Amino acid sequence: MKKRYFLQYLFLLLLPLSAMAIDPLETDWLHMVEGDKGDVLDAEVTNIQQGEEKISADIIIPQDNADNYLDNYKGVTVIDKQTGDPIEQHQTAEQLFNNEKDAYGIRLHFKRLPNSEVKLQFFEKGS
Repeated sequence: MKKRYFLQYLFLLLLPLSAMAIDPLETDWLHMVEGDKGDVLDAEVTNIQQGEEKISADIIIPQDNADNYLDNYKGVTVIDKQTGDPIEQHQTAEQLFNNEKDAYGIRLHFKRLPNSEVKLQFFEKGS
């Protein structure tokens, strides 16, 4: 009987730690339009380029907001606000540094530009 209560107690102690480890860092909802800026992380869409087979979108985050996180990110998922589903990327996102604005960034590659707002979720290495 005591072992059962101990395991329940241990589970309750570890639950908040496991929840913290899997929560991604997220931006605000952003329109894929140059100049659109969200309040969360001050993420801003700065450049959209139409290529033959893909569309690239650059999103920057001021260094003060990203310093301790983006160096350790493992990946990014782009979420469609309308469906709540991840948007398939044409290729792996690229990490950028914008010296002019002293900001980190991410370059996303789409087959076509999303019709609704999107949110970026950054995941830490090891999560």
